[in-house]
Amino acid sequence: MTSLSSRTVAGRLSRRQQLQRQRAWHFWRTIWHSSLSLGILGGLVLVIRQPLWYLTAPEQIQIQGEALLTDAEIQAKLRLNFPLTLWQVEPQQVAAALLTDPPGLIRAVHLQRQMLPPSLTVWVEERPLLAQATVNGIWGAIDHQGEWISLQDYPRLRHHPGIPKLVVVGWEYVSAGQWAQFLPLLAASPVPIHEVQGTASEGVFAQTELGRVRLGSLGAELLPQQLQALAHMENLQAYCRCRREEILLIDLTSPTRPTLELTAEAMARRGAGRGLEL
Repeated sequence: MTSLSSRTVAGRLSRRQQLQRQRAWHFWRTIWHSSLSLGILGGLVLVIRQPLWYLTAPEQIQIQGEALLTDAEIQAKLRLNFPLTLWQVEPQQVAAALLTDPPGLIRAVHLQRQMLPPSLTVWVEERPLLAQATVNGIWGAIDHQGEWISLQDYPRLRHHPGIPKLVVVGWEYVSAGQWAQFLPLLAASPVPIHEVQGTASEGVFAQTELGRVRLGSLGAELLPQQLQALAHMENLQAYCRCRREEILLIDLTSPTRPTLELTAEAMARRGAGRGLEL
């Protein structure tokens, strides 16, 4: 019995010592893991705080993709306060600043951070423009979707080669979808068109080198025929025996039967009324 009791006590002591060693091992392992995590976190904080990751001047921001706006104009709208870390630049805030001020001219923004050397690249995509247009006294442009956008904050763009020469008057009288569909055709007319006028009741007019042209309601099939008929009028003044300033209107609402409206003096020489069918 004594021998059995001694072995039992010894076994208990051995298990107790083993449990103590396991607890000590777990304790020091936890301490080691915690120390390692704190060390890594502290190292990251120190690295992030180094000047290596800071933007300190506008020269570290590269603007790509712009055609009409200048780098200075875009950077002014970013509203970044230097110095700041690359991680403080919020892509959504940068995009919102460029897309809403003023709305319209920029349609997409993408950002790319670079660590070494620290820099920020801002890619902007501007809206393709089809024509100039003034609405309610505010100068602007019509984009590829037929929508009007204000350019009053950029008066220098009036003389920019990237601004279309075609001018639209009465943008509000024609739907945006129609402007988007037909302005490219009008801009490519074989007879140069300088101005297009939308009206409330008489459709669309075009100011050309031959004179003022009535197009009426724009149509996908009709407009190409009208422009083709206009191209065949190279010798119009010789045909009507009149001067350019005596042509009041070229009516192409029916492109197969175009008519001219001349001044009274010009028609008197012809011995007819003001209308002349071609």
